[in-house]
Formats: sequence, structure tokens, C-alpha cells
Amino acid sequence: PLIGKAPGSQEHRTGDSAALSRLHRHPFHTAFLTGLSCLVRLRVKHKQPPVHPANMEVAMRIEDRAAATVRLLSEEYPDAHCLLEYGGVPYRLLLSTILSAQTTDESVNRVTPVLWKTFPDLPSLAEAERSEVERIVHSLGFFRSKAASIQGAAAWLLDNGGEVPREFDSLLLIPGVGRKTANVVRAELFGLPALIVDTHVKRLSCRLGFTSSADPGRIEQDLEKIIPPEKRTLFSHTVGFHGRRVCIARRPGCPSCVLAGFCPRNGLPVGDNPEGCGERKSGRRRAD
Repeated sequence: PLIGKAPGSQEHRTGDSAALSRLHRHPFHTAFLTGLSCLVRLRVKHKQPPVHPANMEVAMRIEDRAAATVRLLSEEYPDAHCLLEYGGVPYRLLLSTILSAQTTDESVNRVTPVLWKTFPDLPSLAEAERSEVERIVHSLGFFRSKAASIQGAAAWLLDNGGEVPREFDSLLLIPGVGRKTANVVRAELFGLPALIVDTHVKRLSCRLGFTSSADPGRIEQDLEKIIPPEKRTLFSHTVGFHGRRVCIARRPGCPSCVLAGFCPRNGLPVGDNPEGCGERKSGRRRAD
């Protein structure tokens, strides 16, 4: 009866209503329509939510997330800098950084004034009784290996002109110096671009999705792909400040975090809050 009727006309709408009415009266069609309605509601219920600021990391490229991290943290911490106090003496920065392994910069800054007063120059430190050096650095942990390292570093510097080298490979030849220490020295003393992968950079790089590795060398490689050279030292210092003040290891302050709008929060599921991704549980005090 609807053949020849224009769609949308009064006759067509009346015919549609009549046809639907006949379908509803048939038991089979009633069951079919009921099932179809349930399927539609189920699909709507489980439909993926749209991208909002809270889950913007889904839409942002990792390079954009890295750039936003540098920009926001540099605005949040315009005074971010190396916290080790060395009085402008290059070799003291080198030795302080060696001592900072597995402890905080604040702890190192409490010990080094006594160290410099007792051994005011490289020769006096290199020739000192090991037990006396161990006594001074005892509170920093791993005191025997640290005492040996700073005395070995002092002797190495004396044997190689007394100056802290600029070249990365040369720095790695010094006893007790690893990639982190070498990068601190190059950034602070020579103004060279450096990614300083300390415990904070390691933790936040994981949580922000910049790396999935727990190895500092691999983390450094991953960051080099997304942080331009001119931003690397700034990234290191500002991430370090943020890790100390907001994105701490056990209870990060996500509600007050300036990166919350795009941070994937890797390693931080809802509920029990474990240590950051790539971190190992340990009873030792965390490094600064």
C-alpha cells in the first residue's frame, strides 16, 4: 500500500506506523526487536570514552609529551639547578657527585665541608689514611667503596694534570665515575648538553612513558630520541626538582601535578601504589 508514496509524506509515515504495529503484534518480531534493543544498549554502555585532558596521553605523540614536560616544568621550577655545593672548585663537584650515589644531595652537602676542611687539596686527600676518609663519609652509606673512589679519583687527577677533563670518555676513566657523574660534570662545569639519569629522572621517565627500561644507560638512549640537545640539562634539573617535590617514589602528588593532564602514570595503578615502573623495591634509602 506504500508503493508510490513519497518518503516523509503523511501517507508514508502512517504506513510505517501501521507496519511497525503489525510487527510488534507478532511474537517472533517482538523478541527480535527486544534483543536488538539490548545489543544497542550494551554497545553504548561499553563504548570507549572520548579523549579528554585526563587521558590526553592517548592522543599525544611521545615527542609532544616530552616537549610539554620540559615547558611546564621549566615554568614550574625556573630556579632548577645542581644542588651539590662545591664552592666553584671543579674537582670538588666531581668528588661530591661520586659521594652522592645512593644518598641525597642534602646529605652530601652536610659531609663535604668537613671533608674539604680536613683535606683542603687533592694531594692531602690522595695521601690520607683511608680510615680517616671512611670516618668522614661514613654517614653516606657504602663508605668504604666511596672513600676508595674519591681517593682514587684524587690520585688520577694528580697523575693527569690536576684538571677535571671535559671529554666524556676521559671522565669515565676516573675511579668511581659512571655515566651519571660524567654527565653532571659536563653539564655543570662545561655547560654541555647532558641527560643526568639519577633516581628521579629514572622514575619520572618511566611514569611519563618515555622509557620502559630500568637500565640508566638505556633510559639515556631513549631520552636522547625525544629530548633535543639544548633542552637536556634543563630537562634533567627540572625533572629532578619535580621528583623531589611532587612525583615522589611512594606517594606521588598527582592531583597537584602540572603534568597530570597527559601523564600516563605508568607503574601507578589504581589502589595500592607501588614504586615507579622500572624501580626495584629495596630497604636502602633512595638516592637524591
